[in-house]
Amino acid sequence: MNLNELLYSQEHIWAKIEGDIAWVGITDYAQKELGDVVFVELPEEGGRVIQNEAFGVI
Repeated sequence: MNLNELLYSQEHIWAKIEGDIAWVGITDYAQKELGDVVFVELPEEGGRVIQNEAFGVI
């Protein structure tokens, strides 16, 4: 993945937009700060998300 194609939030979340699909992840910094990830809650596939509103939980 080309890092120049990523958009970043102040909360250490990144997104890559491909057409009408957005790939979303967290930065290496956020991963290190979180430690072991034991739970992830995501919206249903095909669900809509709203800008600047939570859509999942890590």
